[in-house]
Amino acid sequence: MPKKLFIILIATIVSSCGVFTTNIPQPKKEFRGVWIATVVNIDWPKNGLDSVEKQKEDYLKILDFYQKLNYNAVIVQIRAAGDAFYDSEYAPWSRFLTGKEGENTKWGEDPLQWMIHQAHVRGLEFHAWLNPYRATFDLNTDILSPTHDYIMNPDWMVKYGNKYYYDPGNPQVQKN
Repeated sequence: MPKKLFIILIATIVSSCGVFTTNIPQPKKEFRGVWIATVVNIDWPKNGLDSVEKQKEDYLKILDFYQKLNYNAVIVQIRAAGDAFYDSEYAPWSRFLTGKEGENTKWGEDPLQWMIHQAHVRGLEFHAWLNPYRATFDLNTDILSPTHDYIMNPDWMVKYGNKYYYDPGNPQVQKN
């Protein structure tokens, strides 16, 4: 028997006996997600001052693009810096969505519910991404809403570098 044929025969026998198979459980579905950053309008929306129609159009372009690439999930940043992309009793509206922190005169519907629905329509999972400790993106606190925690609870904050963060060791921060 030629040497090459012998090697092929042995490889076939060994692989068919399960030597090269794994007992590690495999997921039924692969997670192929894309991060959509909203802080300082990195990915979406392009500008907080854009009309709702433009913001929606831009969001749908992102979803459609990644759907065509066979992604199956989006991870959307909905709390960027002590703010929110939804109506919240804990954080003001994000200026990155509305143009002015704490105010939402543009979106007549719940933007988060709309984003989730649009992802699901395309067969994409929606995962909410929250930054639990970043309170500001920079040191310019003049642009913060009067209801921002930096203004309402300055003792909850720790300055680190060029940002303010919620102090995770503060019991009030842990509670709220």
